[in-house]
Amino acid sequence: MNAVFSIVLIASLIYSLIFSPESFLNSITSASQKTVELTISLVSVYAVFMGINELLNATKISKKLAKLFEKPVKKLFGCSATSGEVISLNIIANALGLSGVATPLGIKAMKSLDDEKNERAKTLLAVIS
Repeated sequence: MNAVFSIVLIASLIYSLIFSPESFLNSITSASQKTVELTISLVSVYAVFMGINELLNATKISKKLAKLFEKPVKKLFGCSATSGEVISLNIIANALGLSGVATPLGIKAMKSLDDEKNERAKTLLAVIS
């Protein structure tokens, strides 16, 4: 697959140099400028979400919210208390629209459920998230 991608990339560069050499450099620099702008905006949004997550953890609000949803989650997923807490936090983060926070929590929940060998709960979590 890498060879195919490399061949297509080289062919498109050669085509661009032959048929439109004046716009070749302009297109490369504008694409890299857009890439840098997108990266900066994504990093800043992710930093805000992770900061909110750290504030929730420092004030123990996340633990209180997880305790609130612990019983329904344990009943629905059929998992242990530790997995239930992480799943609760993941669902809460998704409900609040904090997708940058929900992703690491979802990965942690999947690992926890994988340790328990609970395939049904992993499938359910993937569908809910």
